[in-house]
Amino acid sequence: MTFDEAKEVLKHIDEMKVVDIIEPSASNESLATVTGIHKHVRKPETQSYFRSYLKELSTIISTPLILLGGNRSMDIIEEVMNDVPNIQLASLGRPLLSEPDLINKWAENRDYRPRCVSCNHCWDTEPSSCILNRKQLNIRVLEK
Repeated sequence: MTFDEAKEVLKHIDEMKVVDIIEPSASNESLATVTGIHKHVRKPETQSYFRSYLKELSTIISTPLILLGGNRSMDIIEEVMNDVPNIQLASLGRPLLSEPDLINKWAENRDYRPRCVSCNHCWDTEPSSCILNRKQLNIRVLEK
């Protein structure tokens, strides 16, 4: 589905008032493609990489949105949430696989830099896990 098609679908969902919040993603595993997953998200300019899409969505729908995609800094998350008033929540995926206690670390030090570099090797295991945690967890790598 293209972004233009997604906007049309989300407009209809918004008009029907059938959901309380929307977390748009750019992944489509049913087609064996994952187009929205970025690698090496460390620099501020590479973080929160769906912000422009969410900003555009917020101009056409009123349903609250969830910010996802490369959220690695409290300052950037807050910046995006202040810039796009429709965003009510931010989600984290890979950083929490790497550091399940990341939220506590941010509570103690909002400038803490998560160790996740978005290498995407977390999906090479069963169950999904950060490559930096594998030795201590004894998790097997899936054969490709």
